[in-house]
Amino acid sequence: MIVNCPLKDHGCKETNEMTREECINHLSSNDGLFDHVVMMVAALSSLPTNPLKSESLESFANLVRGSSGSVEDGVRGAIESFVTMVAELIAEITKKDSQICTLEDKVAQLETITMSFCYGNFDGSMVWKIPQFSQRMDDARTGKYTSIFSLPFYSSRYGYKMCLRLYILGDGIGKGTHMSLFFVVMKGEYDALLPWPFTHKVTFKLMNQCSKRDVVKAFQPDPLSSSFQKPKSDMNVASGCPRFVSKNELMEGGFIVDDTIFIKVKVDTAT
Repeated sequence: MIVNCPLKDHGCKETNEMTREECINHLSSNDGLFDHVVMMVAALSSLPTNPLKSESLESFANLVRGSSGSVEDGVRGAIESFVTMVAELIAEITKKDSQICTLEDKVAQLETITMSFCYGNFDGSMVWKIPQFSQRMDDARTGKYTSIFSLPFYSSRYGYKMCLRLYILGDGIGKGTHMSLFFVVMKGEYDALLPWPFTHKVTFKLMNQCSKRDVVKAFQPDPLSSSFQKPKSDMNVASGCPRFVSKNELMEGGFIVDDTIFIKVKVDTAT
């Protein structure tokens, strides 16, 4: 049987394949035995979840160092089995850690999609609280999530269903220079009873938390745009302000406090 050293990925310099007998000799040589135990100590100590106390392994390594020149065959065989067992354990734990990281990424993705904390009602207004803003900027910078959505809000109890879409590092003509904010008309339960196209004025406000000037932008929906027709899918194409606020203005005092920003939206239901 042709095999690799079980600690090939954890510091062993022997990268060539070998027979099982050669592998046993490789592990059980006077120098190799101690070196492989030291590799196990380092590998196990670096794992997020360490199944064995590194102090115990270090003591074991010291024992092997002191007796490696005169270890009996039976003891050597036991140590070889121990080396193989722990190497397999390292591989299994590394695999589990990878699976856990994948699950954590999926949870983070769900949190980002469902978005932050959102306080809305049925009068066409909403305050969107977006915490962990620096992390969301990093996600946008690395391309992990280019945009985030708010939770839905409504123009009235039986009115239009809407949400916001935010590109922290910008989109379209605002990409790289501005934070872009868009308004999204969603498919609602009562669309059949509502007038179309959607024509209500929309006002965005980036709220300054230090009692300084807010950033306010408003727009009147284009009745010819597909963004404001009766939705045929879950969401219409987003429309709004690709240059909502510049990166420089965003970083000025008052908008980002405790790594959190607040965005308010108001739909003028009277028009």
